[in-house]
Amino acid sequence: MFEEAICCAVNHSGDSDSTGAICGQIMGTWLGLHCIPGYYTGDMFAKDPLFEGREENCDLEGRHVLMTIADDLADGCPFSSRPHPLEIEEKKQKQWYLRYVLHVDCDSTNVEESWNQRFCR
Repeated sequence: MFEEAICCAVNHSGDSDSTGAICGQIMGTWLGLHCIPGYYTGDMFAKDPLFEGREENCDLEGRHVLMTIADDLADGCPFSSRPHPLEIEEKKQKQWYLRYVLHVDCDSTNVEESWNQRFCR
């Protein structure tokens, strides 16, 4: 279903790249990541023997950032209002604050270190 929609969206005489991008976003949201073939999501090497042994060349640029934002959007903002940083105690809240308020690149493994560098000197 995903691939049929994408093919229809990009195979016309109009603005195919834009309609393909919008179609991919809508279908991906509707169907979920598990319904998108791996060669569209950066998992090409898992499915295509042409990419065997060349995994480092198969990661789509920005995939990690997009997946993190999508996960954060799905989980929702952990705040009802903007708290003072010294009032934040939960790891997920710290990670969100660092990422979206302070624009610090962090994940679940380095959030405490990043937090301590900013607020616990």
